[in-house]
Amino acid sequence: MHPNMKPGSACPGSLLYWWLTLQTMDSKERLKNKLMSIREIETAITQLPTDELVELVTWLEGYYAKVWDQQIEQDLEVGHLDALLAELDEEYGAGLAQPL
Repeated sequence: MHPNMKPGSACPGSLLYWWLTLQTMDSKERLKNKLMSIREIETAITQLPTDELVELVTWLEGYYAKVWDQQIEQDLEVGHLDALLAELDEEYGAGLAQPL
């Protein structure tokens, strides 16, 4: 979890939100809402044929990148990265940046 995120601050639709929701539900609620536990998902994944596993991994990589991008955007909006960006600007201004 991102160090600045608190359990109640997850965005609906995010993996964290989904995971936190599962943690607060008992098994009857999960069945009613047709949600699977992490263990059930892990078991289902181990039963996938290779082509479907590749498809799932590809989707998860894209989804994780999207979630990461959204978190960075949120951190930027609320100022969590301001100090780091100011430090980078100072280093650049002092000529400490080097070409890649």
